[in-house]
Amino acid sequence: MIPDKTMILMIIFLLFWGNALWGSMSESTLPFDLSLQRDFPLVPEIESNRVGSLRGVLLPIEDVRLCSKEPGILEGYTVEEGQVVHKGDIVARLNAEEETAEVEKATALIKGTEAEIEHARAEFERIEGLFREGISSKKQYEETKFQLSSAQSKYDQAKASLSAAKSKLESRVIRSPIDGIFFKKLKNPGESIERFEAIGRVVNTKELQMVVFCDAKYFGKVKVADQLQVEIIDGPSSGRQTLATVVHVDSILDPISGTFRVKLLIQPTDFIVAGMSALLLLPEEGTAKRNELSKSP
Repeated sequence: MIPDKTMILMIIFLLFWGNALWGSMSESTLPFDLSLQRDFPLVPEIESNRVGSLRGVLLPIEDVRLCSKEPGILEGYTVEEGQVVHKGDIVARLNAEEETAEVEKATALIKGTEAEIEHARAEFERIEGLFREGISSKKQYEETKFQLSSAQSKYDQAKASLSAAKSKLESRVIRSPIDGIFFKKLKNPGESIERFEAIGRVVNTKELQMVVFCDAKYFGKVKVADQLQVEIIDGPSSGRQTLATVVHVDSILDPISGTFRVKLLIQPTDFIVAGMSALLLLPEEGTAKRNELSKSP
């Protein structure tokens, strides 16, 4: 049976109407317009209410995550959060029963080889004297000489074994690589630690750093050693200002964002501490004023 024209037109109309309805429903269910998406910049945006100001965060000059060289079970911490630590101080320990046993074994082996050396040396000196007098044979002389050399070789091997055992034992302790403050524990005693997994943080807050990304119009106008004003914008110190010294300026522009990176150092005070947000106040004329800004009281 061949459908007539009316049936064909009705089918075409229904298909067209259904497709339009489906399209409108699909658009209405989208959470947002995909065409409006954009990559948000990784840098703070310029404050709209302050001309020539860039927002950043004051960070410790050093912030180190302490990691374990070897996997194991965290035995415990030797310092508490907020405690001052020095470079080389032990901060935490992993379980080390096997490594301790290896050190003891290697130490005992060294003592045994030392006794062998003393005995072999005494015998060699006795035979050497007799050999010079023509009483002892050359064969006896060579044998005692070989025994002394063999004992010395065993001693050297024992020392190497002890050194390796001590190195393994040392890998079970975690030391601070810097002077600073033990800021935070990241694991609990008894927990399993993977190799190179962080167990804590040590920060050095003797100086603070701030990194901002400047617009291309300031390129070549902000230079190393420039002193610029920084204003704290959060916390009880909001509104206070201090000086920041430029210590690094990128030599090229980022081609994607059209910005360049500037790193500044700031001296901490009772009211300026790490973690605060701040504004870098750039001169409106776009040129850095050197040593003209004074620190606010």
